[in-house]
Amino acid sequence: MNTLKLIACLILTSCCSSSRTNRSQKNVGSGIITDGLIKVNADSLKLTELNTAIASDSFPNTHSILLMKDDVLFYENYFEGCDQNNGKQLGLVSHNANTLHDCRSITKTVVSACIGIAIKKGLISSVDERVKKYFPEYADFFEGQKDNITIKHLLTMTSGLAWNEHTSYANPFNSEIQMNLRKNPVKYVLKQKLEFDPASHWNYSGGNTQVLAAIIEKVSGKKIDEFAKENLFSKLGIDNTEWQTLLFQRSLPSAASGLRLTSREMLHIGSLFTNDGFFNGSQILDTSWVVNSFKNAIDRNTLKKIKPGGYGYQFWNYNEMINGKPYYIVEAKGNGGNSILICKELNLIMVITAGNYNKFDLMNNPLKIFSNYVIPAVMQKK
Repeated sequence: MNTLKLIACLILTSCCSSSRTNRSQKNVGSGIITDGLIKVNADSLKLTELNTAIASDSFPNTHSILLMKDDVLFYENYFEGCDQNNGKQLGLVSHNANTLHDCRSITKTVVSACIGIAIKKGLISSVDERVKKYFPEYADFFEGQKDNITIKHLLTMTSGLAWNEHTSYANPFNSEIQMNLRKNPVKYVLKQKLEFDPASHWNYSGGNTQVLAAIIEKVSGKKIDEFAKENLFSKLGIDNTEWQTLLFQRSLPSAASGLRLTSREMLHIGSLFTNDGFFNGSQILDTSWVVNSFKNAIDRNTLKKIKPGGYGYQFWNYNEMINGKPYYIVEAKGNGGNSILICKELNLIMVITAGNYNKFDLMNNPLKIFSNYVIPAVMQKK
């Protein structure tokens, strides 16, 4: 997050109106795509309840919701709401299928996918490679247990490197803010002291993801935005993107939070993972990569106001009990209420965009929509 984001977080939503303007793509105002609804045998009443909840602002400043099951898009709705571009206030925006939106930390999941692609291409041998191998210029930093930090530890936020991203992004001592202000952000991350032994402790760190992006550049000669465009986005039909840079190093894309995509493009990413690494018949990611991305590598430490669960390869995961039945849910989770939520058992994806940046205490969040409305809509008639 850059300085613009710091300023924006202090004044966010002052321009937001509680009124909503529905902008559905294929239907008359409700957002429910009737032909898709029939194909997936979903409960339209439950989705109508969701529309009503959004219209009443129970889920404030929601910008879009897209639902796909069994590769069928059965709900697509866009709303008017206050938004930002990398912290810059945009005012009231009428969102639609062509509107670029901040992904924030969904960007981390895209970086993780690029690591998977690099392994598939043979540029990286495995996630068990030591990080030290890629940074001989910083060999002196890797003393003791730091020498054992691997790519997998970066992917699962278990590197053990000291990092404080649980404080406000308005706090100049937030580690991501500190990293973004550095001339050499990767050096800043790798120079951190080892607070925990690798693999022993989960600690959320945009710095870990920035190092992953640096490894991509080391092995491919391309910065993360170029690598993603050539090896991921082009395969998914994603051609309308922006990737914001770090504040001080304008030549470096922000691997932690800089990506902007349309909601449909986010849905393509969700579809790739839901379909075991395949998209339109082409295999982009190894199925084993998707399995390990979703698998719980470590239980997350209980954080204030964040639902307990686990963490995979830059995916959050949860075990939810819904109408008396357990469901395993994974989430590419971005600040502001921007998420790609997947329930593999139901072959179900939800993409949601919103403008609630830095409102981490918001109880009515994307996971609640997915658990209270979306899964019940498809499980009732399964």
